[in-house]
Amino acid sequence: MSQSPIILPVVLLLLPVLVLCSPECPWLDNKGEFQVQKILTVLDHMEPTEEIPDDCFLPLPPIDFTHNMSLGAAAAIVDKVARETIRLYSKKCHQLGHTQKDCSELLHLLHQLSQWVAPCLTDTGEYKEVTEQVTKQFRQMARNPGNAACARHNIWAATTHYYQQVARLTSLMVKQHLMN
Repeated sequence: MSQSPIILPVVLLLLPVLVLCSPECPWLDNKGEFQVQKILTVLDHMEPTEEIPDDCFLPLPPIDFTHNMSLGAAAAIVDKVARETIRLYSKKCHQLGHTQKDCSELLHLLHQLSQWVAPCLTDTGEYKEVTEQVTKQFRQMARNPGNAACARHNIWAATTHYYQQVARLTSLMVKQHLMN
């Protein structure tokens, strides 16, 4: 019995899809970039609308990453940001004035991102200084005393800032992966 002449063209058509998707690191397929954008969209919707004092300011340090960062180190940073955001919003989402729907949607997206990044973790110690900085910033936000409107704004601004950095890092890692 001979093979069907249709099988080879179908396999050749699927080959680029198989190369672009990374089963060992699902974060790197296009869904990872799309997931981070969905998180940013939800965060934009959650922006506090109340007036804040002029002195309401939390310095937002950039995530320190380079263009030649390893995949494992990048995944460690994204995982740390996702886990810290989950921890903070699991405890404080309603206190921050967000609806159950917004909280649930954000936490669902964060858990998915964390699951997609987990298989990519290899160099968790390599960027410990950066991941510890992220942890410190999130813990500081969780304890932020003072003006409630200011605290809500600072938590939202810092979380959005970190996910903008995660979006840049994700895009960089996807490009590096496609180049290899």
